[in-house]
Amino acid sequence: MRFTWLVCGLSGVLIFVGCGGGESNYGSPPAPERAAASKPQSSAEVKPEKPAAATPAGKQSSAVATAEPAAAPAQPAGDTGMIVGTVLWQGDVPKLDDFPIDKNGDVCCRDAQQCLKREDGTLARSTERLVVDGETKGVRNAVVSLEDMQGKGRPLASLGTEPLRLDQRFCRYQPRVVILPKDGKVQMTSADNTLHNIHMYGAGTYNLAFGNPTVQFVRPFKKPGLVRVVCDAGHAWMTAYLYVVEHPYYAVTNEKGQFELRDVPPGNYQLTLWHEGWKVMGKETDSAGLISRYYFSEAVVLHKDVEVKAGTSAEVPWELSNEVADGFTNREVPGP
Repeated sequence: MRFTWLVCGLSGVLIFVGCGGGESNYGSPPAPERAAASKPQSSAEVKPEKPAAATPAGKQSSAVATAEPAAAPAQPAGDTGMIVGTVLWQGDVPKLDDFPIDKNGDVCCRDAQQCLKREDGTLARSTERLVVDGETKGVRNAVVSLEDMQGKGRPLASLGTEPLRLDQRFCRYQPRVVILPKDGKVQMTSADNTLHNIHMYGAGTYNLAFGNPTVQFVRPFKKPGLVRVVCDAGHAWMTAYLYVVEHPYYAVTNEKGQFELRDVPPGNYQLTLWHEGWKVMGKETDSAGLISRYYFSEAVVLHKDVEVKAGTSAEVPWELSNEVADGFTNREVPGP
């Protein structure tokens, strides 16, 4: 069976953005759409040189949307219940290869904490495809959702109507996983003074070029589903996912692997967990011998049944492991 993290709804679409070597090769990509340089963004739009902060589920803003649960779970309302839980890693955490930064190291690593320096002096980026907390073994960036919730409980509008933000900073997409309501918009920006692009596969198919930090795009997403985002501009490690959803019962796990779904009507449900695949299945190189594209394993998707009672919290634990991942050995595809 397969799992998915809940961020506030249950049918979802994930978006991928491309920036310099993507994660899959499905023919020649369309020429990226270019925008005329806009005015430099204000400090409210592009924040100082540090990773974007996570936004709690149900409280997404136009700054950066990650829909992470609050640290302290709220008490369920009297006529509804809650689903809370943690996604934990069981067993030894796999040692995954770093990604060499062989292009624009001065931009990608302008904050030295964003990169690794190898013994031979070359730069690399730690993988973000599997992030496990060293203390709690919690797994970050899993998506948990309820199935068949359209028309039930909270309306989709409870996710908010302001455009969500997807930024390119230090040659990574921030946030990595976004929950977006169907027909919602995403503001796409770049804080890096180099060429990037956001190339999407799946429920979204935009291909947008960013030549400098003054460029930005706002685009709607009308098709529910998963969108994978990669970069075709020489940064093959860059990846993000957008879940375009039709109800708000989705959640993304925080750094400790925690999630919560609030205001769930009483009843019996199926819960789904999704986590991107983390195994490198192959790669391509360009004429200069630089890595232009990675191929990864398919997502891990698991399911569980859960009963929700009014005024109570149903606790649902999840476990990921090497053994679980062994059941998902196909190569990741861009989506429908």
